Formats: sequence, C-alpha cells, structure tokens
Amino acid sequence: MKNNIDYLSEVRKAVRKSSRRKYSLDMLEQVDVESCGKSRVLLGGLTVTLHKNNLVALYEQLYGKSPMGSEEYFEDKR
Repeated sequence: MKNNIDYLSEVRKAVRKSSRRKYSLDMLEQVDVESCGKSRVLLGGLTVTLHKNNLVALYEQLYGKSPMGSEEYFEDKR
C-alpha cells in the first residue's frame, strides 16, 4: 500500500509542477512511470497508458481543465 501512496504522491508533485508551465501537457508527457516509483512491466504493458491517464485526470480534477500542449496552442493560432 505504501508503494501506491508514494506513486500517487509523485504523480501529484508532477501535476502541480506542470501546472506552472504554459504547456503543461508537454511536461506531463515527459513524466515516466518509473520516475514515480512504479515499473512499466506491470499489467501487461498497460502501465504506461494508465500512468499518462492518471496524470491528465488529476490535472483536470485539480484545475478544472485539460492540460494544454504546445501543438494545441499552435493549432489554435492558425
């Protein structure tokens, strides 16, 4: 259980840090599951997808909007 709590704590830190950036999604995409204390081998390869979903879902919950990536920003400016 402690391992899971530690993982969630690291996810929260990464999300809060990314929220201070203009392109939060770009930063979140760089946060790998290993840096949050989990192995990507677990769950038959689904770990990476679930991890990315966790980051985005927490960002949306904390800030009430989806994180913006630089590609989205430039698409909006066209």
